[in-house]
Amino acid sequence: MIKIGMVLPHFGAGVSGSGLLRLATDCEAMGFDSVWVRDHFAYQPHRTDDPDRTFVDAFVVLAAVGAVTTSVQLGTATLIPFRHPIHAARLVASLDMIAGSGRTIVGIGLGGSDREFALVGMDGWDRRKVVPEYVDIMRRLWRGEDVSYEGQFFSFENVCVRPAPSTVPPIWYAGMSPAAVRRAVLFGDGWMPSHTPMRVLHERVRLLRELSDGEGRSAPLIAPIAYVVPEMAGVQLDGMRLLNEANYRYGQSGETPFRTLRDLAGMLITGTDEEIVRGVRELEDAGASCVIFDLRLVFSRLLPVLDYLGERVLPLLKQ
Repeated sequence: MIKIGMVLPHFGAGVSGSGLLRLATDCEAMGFDSVWVRDHFAYQPHRTDDPDRTFVDAFVVLAAVGAVTTSVQLGTATLIPFRHPIHAARLVASLDMIAGSGRTIVGIGLGGSDREFALVGMDGWDRRKVVPEYVDIMRRLWRGEDVSYEGQFFSFENVCVRPAPSTVPPIWYAGMSPAAVRRAVLFGDGWMPSHTPMRVLHERVRLLRELSDGEGRSAPLIAPIAYVVPEMAGVQLDGMRLLNEANYRYGQSGETPFRTLRDLAGMLITGTDEEIVRGVRELEDAGASCVIFDLRLVFSRLLPVLDYLGERVLPLLKQ
């Protein structure tokens, strides 16, 4: 059965602590399988974001949500490697203890803001090489044993992270490029493409399976993030902005230009409850075992939209 996650609204105007916790408990009660947070410390809104620069820290949100829920999984979409990996490993291990073992999923990616890396003294670091080292260190530390490490970017002796998770948290690699697919195969338990049109997704899934076969391993699970905009929200979509986003992301890789909202199927799921279910099923047919709903385009109508999804859409998907 397809699993459904949701990106929590911990950024932009109108964020409140009580509102986040209520949304998280509502999501669990409605049957969402996971909730997700973004990761920044010098937040700069993206093109499709509310321009308000309010941003509540990812791990503070997940710890608070973990304390008021019991089963919904807690994920980072995505953890950005601007912390030292020892610090990141301890944050994840502490969250695992507070929330309950086995609830944490670590989505990780290169990050898109050079400024944040420059602010912490990592300006000029090749993050394509940093991330594999980062993942290796975290996985070693999560075993709860003393670890010494000598790498290109990080070196240390006799470090132990306890309490250690009872099981090593799964790592889902985030990114849409062919290189991101290769990284997911090399060191990921899952692959998490963000806002990816179907025709690009199909190409990447083929590559994922080919590379996995070549490595003699099972393909990582697939968990795309998609904008979801129910028709009932009454929100006027800025189609040109979404098309510009898609063409900006994929134009450099030689993709045929995206010209209509229909071309963005997979990146955008919109319409009636039946059309939203159909959009999720198309992602499932493409290989997805989890679809993460990104509702940022309807944050202004989030509560009625969430009620609608819980009452009309999730029951159909869970049949």
